[in-house]
Amino acid sequence: FFPVFRYFPSPSLRKMVQHVRRMNGFMERSIEEHIDTFDNKYIRDITDSLIELCEDREENKDSSLLSNSQIIHTVIDIFGAGFDTIIAGLQWSLLYLIKFPDIQDRVHQEIDNHIGTARLPRFSDKPKMPFTEAFIYEVYRYASFVPFTIPHCTTRNVSLNGYFIPKDTCVFINQYQVNHDVDLWADPDTFCPDRFLGPSGLLNKELTEKVLIFGMGKRRCLGDGFARLEMFIFITTLLHGLRLENVPGQELDLSTDFGLTMKPRPY
Repeated sequence: FFPVFRYFPSPSLRKMVQHVRRMNGFMERSIEEHIDTFDNKYIRDITDSLIELCEDREENKDSSLLSNSQIIHTVIDIFGAGFDTIIAGLQWSLLYLIKFPDIQDRVHQEIDNHIGTARLPRFSDKPKMPFTEAFIYEVYRYASFVPFTIPHCTTRNVSLNGYFIPKDTCVFINQYQVNHDVDLWADPDTFCPDRFLGPSGLLNKELTEKVLIFGMGKRRCLGDGFARLEMFIFITTLLHGLRLENVPGQELDLSTDFGLTMKPRPY
């Protein structure tokens, strides 16, 4: 996104570029194999769906067509956006569960009450476990591990809250600021899952909608719903069989390593 960065003599940047090229090479080989083995009677995954879409549009000369290169880069975008945010969310979740053992106890209690030991957690358990959901929303809000949305561009001149934004302006949403806005959140610098629970102990849906982590509007992350389910199932499955504790004598560091997403320092 910032081409000038390629000229910075940074070892970490060069290492990141090497990793990106390695991942892209792996993805390109996998997608090219999909193209070579594609069968429209057996759609295996999203790559096959994109190939099928292109074949359908090929019959309609008025439709725009994705090239093989565009299919490859579309899948790489989806893959990259899907795994890094989940990894960051899980890293912060585990850190906070260790840092605040009383919160971990309450999540364990919900698991014991609603799931038990005879089976593993399911997606259908999510609505029955409001504190666990509240904990995940507080991780989203407090860590704000995607501080800015990916860049978008205005397609026409527009006025927003008295500000004029011309066409073709690059626009970011500052999600971190929204999630720590003192006008929206009481004591925003305190980690407190209970802020998302009403007097009856149920999840306050109106408040959860104020948390920004997957963007907003029509161009928000298309994996939003699935990512929330993933976070729930990963955390509850881990805690179903484990108790997380700090290494004796180790001071937990809640500061951040910056990257595509904000991750905690190694712990």
